[in-house]
Amino acid sequence: MISMPSLVEAIARPAEERQSASIGTAAPSSRNIKALTGLRFFLIFAIVFNHGKLVFPSWSELYSPLNLTQTVSFFFVLSGFLLTYSAPRFSGTKSVLRFYLSRITRIWPVHVFGLLLLVFLVPELFKVRNQHLPVFLSNLFLVHAWIPTSKFFFSYNSPSWSLSTLVFFYLCFPLLWRGVQSRWYLVLGGSAAMVAGLFCLCNAACLPEFDPNQLCVKGVIYVYPLCRVFEFVIGMLFAVAYQRYAHKIKLTGLTATLLELFSLGIALFLSVQSTAWRAASLPWASNAGSLWLQNSGLTVVPFALITAVLATEKGFIARILRVPLLIRLGQASFGIFILHAVLMAYRTVRFPHDVSFGASLLYVATLLVAADLLWVVFEQPVRKALLALADGLLAHDSERVQTQAYKASQPWYHISSNNVLIATGEALLLIILIALSSPVDHKTSHYDATADTNVVAGRMLQLSGRSIQSLCWHVRHA
Repeated sequence: MISMPSLVEAIARPAEERQSASIGTAAPSSRNIKALTGLRFFLIFAIVFNHGKLVFPSWSELYSPLNLTQTVSFFFVLSGFLLTYSAPRFSGTKSVLRFYLSRITRIWPVHVFGLLLLVFLVPELFKVRNQHLPVFLSNLFLVHAWIPTSKFFFSYNSPSWSLSTLVFFYLCFPLLWRGVQSRWYLVLGGSAAMVAGLFCLCNAACLPEFDPNQLCVKGVIYVYPLCRVFEFVIGMLFAVAYQRYAHKIKLTGLTATLLELFSLGIALFLSVQSTAWRAASLPWASNAGSLWLQNSGLTVVPFALITAVLATEKGFIARILRVPLLIRLGQASFGIFILHAVLMAYRTVRFPHDVSFGASLLYVATLLVAADLLWVVFEQPVRKALLALADGLLAHDSERVQTQAYKASQPWYHISSNNVLIATGEALLLIILIALSSPVDHKTSHYDATADTNVVAGRMLQLSGRSIQSLCWHVRHA
């Protein structure tokens, strides 16, 4: 990898070339691995399905021998791999700040949007005043997983605990990156030692597996960042090995496909057997150790192997994951992750009896359309605007004048005319799906569903009206 070009050179180049020099982009030698983008969608949908079984009984009836909680472990491995693969050289304070800003703009705006949307849609459950304020603020700033009690880490948009854990990894990443480049065994040994130390802590304190009111094994072993950093480090190490040796290994399409099937087969086998093996490991691994083996330890290396093999993009499975539709869904996958629990909470509170299989299909359709709309009109343009602002703040004095002149000629919020048309169609489709998702028979509910729906519909129409006005403005000025 080479050092990041200067901002002056970036401004002088056309917009399509300038991307490689902006904050937080991949190192110039790194290519975009489209297969891993497509993979993200399937991992996210596995999480949606796992959580949806708590809401839709028909999903629970579907046979699924896999331990889908291991999907979170896969994400930590994948994050470690991709960050290491695309990381710029950390040559000074500014390069570290650039990395931090790129990560913040990647996850925080969408996280805040999902959190506020949840409070807006279900205010009677998710409050922000008085004793709820500390928990809300910990969620807002993504530090709630650092407090291993469920009052914090499973509060509000509960799946976001994994984002809080990722934020801890991001903070440590520049140091971890330096370590894995030279003394990788110290980084691996240190992260493994932290896991073992937390096992000992849980055993010595005789912690219960789960308790909503106090420290518990699940909070320490399953959620706490210090116990999950081992999986992130494994992903980093496989990325370093991939960068150093992948170009020396000549893989044919057949060989790559066989490696894909082999690594995937091992992961699936271990996932299916994880519950039984946890029970078998209880006598010698303790409750904490067996929980870690079940949800992380057994599959962490196969997950890293799958990631590295798919990164070659030579096998048949990798080719499937590069289909444009799957890439688009992978790009919108973060929105799917953020919104899925929000929509589930809304449905559970507003329409508790509408849990049919047809309702679940409408839920999935609404989720996919809403997530792609969020990606088009919010996630992409807001991140670009924040990165442009950060570029100006971190530029040298001689570069700041040119940066400000360039930004003055560009709107702070901009989406292309094609995306305006896509967003308009998706917004209309979303309104239709929301209307279809509302139950026809409200008599079985224990609250005035008609009045409640009218209130929410009024808010939605008000927001939709403002959005349509904004879209019309963009069409006129495109």
